[in-house]
Amino acid sequence: MITIGNTAIVAQKIASQLKLEPIELKALEAYPASYDETVRRAEAEKSLPNEWLISLLSWNVQNLRLCF
Repeated sequence: MITIGNTAIVAQKIASQLKLEPIELKALEAYPASYDETVRRAEAEKSLPNEWLISLLSWNVQNLRLCF
């Protein structure tokens, strides 16, 4: 059973190298279980402005500091 995905593993490695606490960005409304419904939602979200997409996240991205 897979308990952690590849993206999370890479994020943890990057956070470790930068000596930062990793954060997880989650959508406020979970994606549908159906693949076809998820694809439809993702296609619709692609056309939205970034500011609107950020408002869908449960973590306040405005608090994010760039580390570069």
